Amino acid sequence: MFLTLSVNIKNKKILFIGSGRIAEHKIKNVINYEPSICVIGIEATDYILNLNKNNMISYYKREFNEDDIKNDYFMVFAATNNSELNKNISVLCKNKNILCDNVSDHNYSDVITPVNIRIDCIDISINTNGEEPGLTKELKNLLLDDIINNNYNFEKKIKEIYDKKMRGYENNRK
Repeated sequence: MFLTLSVNIKNKKILFIGSGRIAEHKIKNVINYEPSICVIGIEATDYILNLNKNNMISYYKREFNEDDIKNDYFMVFAATNNSELNKNISVLCKNKNILCDNVSDHNYSDVITPVNIRIDCIDISINTNGEEPGLTKELKNLLLDDIINNNYNFEKKIKEIYDKKMRGYENNRK
């Protein structure tokens, strides 16, 4: 079970192992909080390549090796397309007391990143404890649409989820 909290990551060293679509998504989620980002991976997305080109991150086009996990990292994102490698990265991090988000199996994660909507000084986080990332994204989009267009689809979706849970709860009591 994960506790949702806010952590200051400004200037903290964060390592992303993997440079594909999922790593890109996670980078987009943290980059505005001004960490020092290092990415290691074979095939980077255009977004990651552009960040590197503009000196916003450091990108190393190569395979990961165990020596990449150094004690000065605050957090590591194991974001490869190899779940066994992600698991091994998680274990390496745990042994060095480095927080790790294993994107392929949150049972091996110390931390997960919720979806955030930032409006001025307000952060709104949506978190399904890593269980339903598709739902998290859907809820974020519904909430943004509600804010922009004065809809109430986010509220309707939350009510639908609540009603479904309560029906399950009532059925289990019988």
